Amino acid sequence: MHTIATVTFIKTVFEIICLSICCYGISIWLSKDKQHNLLGYAIGYLLCHFGAYFFELPVLATLLWWTMPTIATLFVIVHEQQLQKNLVCPVSESVKHNLPPETFAHEIVQTGVQTTRNKINAIFIIEGLQQIEQLLDTELPLGLALQKNSLSTLCTSSLYKENTAIWLSYSAKLKGLSTVLKKNSQQKIDLTDLQTLCGKTDTVALLYNAQHHWTYINKDKTLEQVNSNHMEIMLKKHLTTFHLQKDMNYVVPTTETRELSPF
Repeated sequence: MHTIATVTFIKTVFEIICLSICCYGISIWLSKDKQHNLLGYAIGYLLCHFGAYFFELPVLATLLWWTMPTIATLFVIVHEQQLQKNLVCPVSESVKHNLPPETFAHEIVQTGVQTTRNKINAIFIIEGLQQIEQLLDTELPLGLALQKNSLSTLCTSSLYKENTAIWLSYSAKLKGLSTVLKKNSQQKIDLTDLQTLCGKTDTVALLYNAQHHWTYINKDKTLEQVNSNHMEIMLKKHLTTFHLQKDMNYVVPTTETRELSPF
């Protein structure tokens, strides 16, 4: 009898530990939603279960058990949608929330590396102080201020199409996915297009290929076979220069569409 009691006690303790770990994990997961009090709703739902059991309300208890899968599904849907929204913040928020140049440069390089894992060459167009909206067509215009790790999440999804560009601004905003140049009937972008764009504006273009090499394009300069570490250093310096020019009220030359007639 003593052995059976000991085994039963050990099983009970093990079940309690497993249940506690599961409840703790679910609580942490739900608490990540800052817009809805999902954790409070979940606790309230469990209290209804305990109340129906304690006060012997069989109809309510049965109803709560039958609706549990539906309630759990609704929690997952609402929570996942909010987590996706939390990846990015609106452009109208203060600039102080933008990623600093060193973090943004690191995010771009890491995104390029991760994108090629899907067998897609990564192409980045980084808009400087000159506005280039009139020169580009983007299938998915966004205008979102990026948070850490959000760029790689979006660009490694099915939203980003092969042979198109990821359109960014120097201030760490994602302006569009699956972007091409206007007057491009093939709806894809190549090295010549990027060289023409960068030659007429202060735009920086980056390409990362399956051979794990970067191509850097700015003005009339094209650097090939650049490794990721060197690219991150170069990009950080260039982004910092843009911010300094902005702070010094640098006069930006206007961009005329007719200047890019080769498109």
